[in-house]
Amino acid sequence: MKMNDAVVLTLRISVAIGITATLAGIISYLAGFGTDVLWIGILVVVVSPLLAVAAATVSLIAEKDRKWTAVALTLICVSAIGIAISVLT
Repeated sequence: MKMNDAVVLTLRISVAIGITATLAGIISYLAGFGTDVLWIGILVVVVSPLLAVAAATVSLIAEKDRKWTAVALTLICVSAIGIAISVLT
């Protein structure tokens, strides 16, 4: 599978799951069952770009493109550090 195809497929699936969960969460909230499903849907939509970078990284490793693999891994590390800082503060 080409890198672009993998990234597109990852984004399509994760956004579809996120939107579905968000809509289910809105319905659940309006029915009085709480907001847990809604937050899961929002989390999936927010994490979707990071999943796409992970898919691109796997493709870059398979293609043995060291320069862009390093760039993608750096982006993942910076994102992980940002997430960790936001969770810890």
